[in-house]
Amino acid sequence: MPQVLVVDDDYGIRILVRDVLLDAGYEVVEAANVGEAQELIARRRPDLLVLDLSLPDGGDRPLRDVVGLCRRVLVLSGSSQLRERAQELGANGALPKPFDIDDLVRAVAQVLGSSDRSTDEGSGAHSAA
Repeated sequence: MPQVLVVDDDYGIRILVRDVLLDAGYEVVEAANVGEAQELIARRRPDLLVLDLSLPDGGDRPLRDVVGLCRRVLVLSGSSQLRERAQELGANGALPKPFDIDDLVRAVAQVLGSSDRSTDEGSGAHSAA
């Protein structure tokens, strides 16, 4: 079963994403910030990183460092520049906040099905490429 690391400083969103992905059959670990994410990535080597772009300790450099540690990355953001930021970071895909839980599950499955950092357009998810 694929392991997903969910990184979001908003506890409610982090728990929602965790619960939805657990119900969809994924193993889920979670972090509230970039520092925790780096530690978990080093220990657990998750198959997918689901990353909020608006982390308090997540300037461009820390976010790039975390994204660089994972093969597959799906970014979440309420920013109007979501696609551009996702592409700049090298993410596989992007999902705007607020999101529909079915779109989240589809986006995760789509990104996990990709072999590298380029994805096809999918329902609810935007390709970062």
